Amino acid sequence: MNGSNVVKRKAPLGAKYKKIGSNITESPDKLGVHCERRMSKKQFRECMGLLGLESNSFLSDRIFEVVDSDKDEFITFEQFLTIMDTLINGEEDEKHEFSFALLDQYDTGYIDFEEFTEVISKIIAHWCIMTGSQVKVDKEALRELFERMDVNGDGIVDLNEYKTALKDNPQLFGWFELLN
Repeated sequence: MNGSNVVKRKAPLGAKYKKIGSNITESPDKLGVHCERRMSKKQFRECMGLLGLESNSFLSDRIFEVVDSDKDEFITFEQFLTIMDTLINGEEDEKHEFSFALLDQYDTGYIDFEEFTEVISKIIAHWCIMTGSQVKVDKEALRELFERMDVNGDGIVDLNEYKTALKDNPQLFGWFELLN
């Protein structure tokens, strides 16, 4: 290193991309398409395929939608790192907020039973695809789980109720045992 902030990237063997040397403070639009520091939903879905999520785009799309905090249809590297840091090093409350956001697919700040059932059913379907298992969704078991979260009985679960339910019962989402 000669003290400059230049990052040299080597292309993999056989790749047809040119080597790019760039100052890390340069604007991405000056670096070319391969250095664009954001990812579309389609690109994210393809990357998540490496983790086995190609069989069901619902889960990768939900994660993308939650991570895309500015709702511009792209996630930046900073947004991605923020969520990864939260999931790996975050406080319990931060992790609960992320999992609640995954369930709140309409971004209303609460979930009702139908939304809860829809999301959990899709997650279970994805689990079955990934594991080759055959699990049927027991709506009554999901109703019981939902009612345990809906402390005030108003038919919706907001973030505070959700956090309280998880804190009071950390095994609340051991719901696989509630399924037939």
